[in-house]
Amino acid sequence: MKKEIISIVSNENGSAIVITVLVLAALTILGISASNTSNTEIMLANNEMLYKQNLYKAEAAAMEGAQTLENEPTANLLAFTPLWLNQNGVNMTDLSLWDYDGQGGNDNANMGILANTVFAVVFNKIALGSSLDLTASTLLREFSVYGFSRPGTNSNFIEIGYKRRY
Repeated sequence: MKKEIISIVSNENGSAIVITVLVLAALTILGISASNTSNTEIMLANNEMLYKQNLYKAEAAAMEGAQTLENEPTANLLAFTPLWLNQNGVNMTDLSLWDYDGQGGNDNANMGILANTVFAVVFNKIALGSSLDLTASTLLREFSVYGFSRPGTNSNFIEIGYKRRY
């Protein structure tokens, strides 16, 4: 009986299986990292979509406030101050000062048509130079119109300027 000595280093039997397992392991790691990256991208895109929706809702609320101001008859604006029109200098950029609960008669904002939206209109001043215009029978007044959207934990706030002559 002849003994044959087999060298492990020069033996190539079974190396294809080892190489295949190593390639599959590398591909598995690559696939898992690609999946994690795509999940992160989906979450980012979802957050951006929610932000844009809230921004557009806040803008719609501000436009609703401007339309409310535009639709109000001049006689009403001259005779009395509508509830939705703030003339008391409330700082509407401080969101903690917004009151729109419909209780106590101290509301300084109104609920918008869209869900979770609120608008406020603030009289600022008579526009510079409008009182000097001798040909105009009315004064040009400047307003700030605010829109606020808060669906859930996210919120957006927008302020636009508005002028109306009466």
